[in-house]
Amino acid sequence: MAATSGTCTDVYTLNSALTGTTSINLGNVTVSWNDNSGTYNNQAIQGSTVYANLSVRPAITITPVTTTWNTMMGSAYAFTATISGGSSTVTPTVTGLTGNTLSPASCALNDAAQPPTTSCTFIITPYTGIGNYSFWNPASVANSTNVNTPSNAYTPVTNISLQVSAGNGATINGNPSPQTFSNITGTVIAPYVYLPQTGQTPTAPLDVTATTGADGNVHVGIPWAVAPSGGSTAPNPHFTDDGCEITDNLTNLVWVKDLNTVNSGESLSWENALNIAESGIWCNHTDWRVPNINELASLINYSEVNLADWLNTPIASGGAGFSNVKNITNSAYYWSSSSEANDPTRKTWMVNMSNGMISTRNKSGNGSSNLLFPVRGGQ
Repeated sequence: MAATSGTCTDVYTLNSALTGTTSINLGNVTVSWNDNSGTYNNQAIQGSTVYANLSVRPAITITPVTTTWNTMMGSAYAFTATISGGSSTVTPTVTGLTGNTLSPASCALNDAAQPPTTSCTFIITPYTGIGNYSFWNPASVANSTNVNTPSNAYTPVTNISLQVSAGNGATINGNPSPQTFSNITGTVIAPYVYLPQTGQTPTAPLDVTATTGADGNVHVGIPWAVAPSGGSTAPNPHFTDDGCEITDNLTNLVWVKDLNTVNSGESLSWENALNIAESGIWCNHTDWRVPNINELASLINYSEVNLADWLNTPIASGGAGFSNVKNITNSAYYWSSSSEANDPTRKTWMVNMSNGMISTRNKSGNGSSNLLFPVRGGQ
């Protein structure tokens, strides 16, 4: 075609609103070019009809799209990738956030599969090293106290970058892959109230290592029973024994250690429990009270078959360090100060420290005697 030797490649893009088979007749195509031998206009291409199958390019949508990542301590940053029009593997990369972990590393999406996989949520844990951003240690980071202006647990991290790439020619939020979201600021808020783990682990009381969504498999909350990946349980130790009192470092509640020193370990009515707790002197303190139901239930370890045995086990052996918590099912009920809303004049909530069962009982009358577990302090 030209006066000098050589080759060139022409690329033809077929644009159509319809999918399916289409064609281009190269015999109807002319080209023009310049080279060092001269100018050539409307030169015919020798060729026949070429057929092509047009398909929709997969579209990936990333949500939310924001320059501010906010999360509560104990939680993580998250975003979701959703596909339409085909299949693609989505792979994100986070930079500027020291020590972060991202899970999963990638997701294969296909809205035509059976069943379809149309979306995937990526979890970005802010930090998993010493000083753990992602898990709240109440011993070192105080609660937020103002609901209108929550406190930052750590100095906000600026200039975080999220790059998302997608295969199979997919677009990302309408743009070619990869798509970069820049100048993100990450903020971790100290919680107002935060729930701890229940105590269940991947293997106790049941092996749930392969059961997605089971409590012991997920074990969300302040990690006193199961350490996060790359981290440790917090607080550590969970309980502190000063010889007379047991301090729960998870809640800052302080409990009488030896329950035989409380009404000689005998049961009593709800009203008598309130009076004895208020007037009682244990461990040289006078600010004791009957715990409310949340405080009392905070002592439950849901991985234990016999809760009282665990409560009575020394701290060094993995227990809570108490003495003489009743462990006989029918006589191990302890009063809370919380009345039952359905029948508040007659009934109150209680916890069976043998098996962790939470139920109600009449405050007075026949069969209405329970035990007292005095507490003081708290968050």
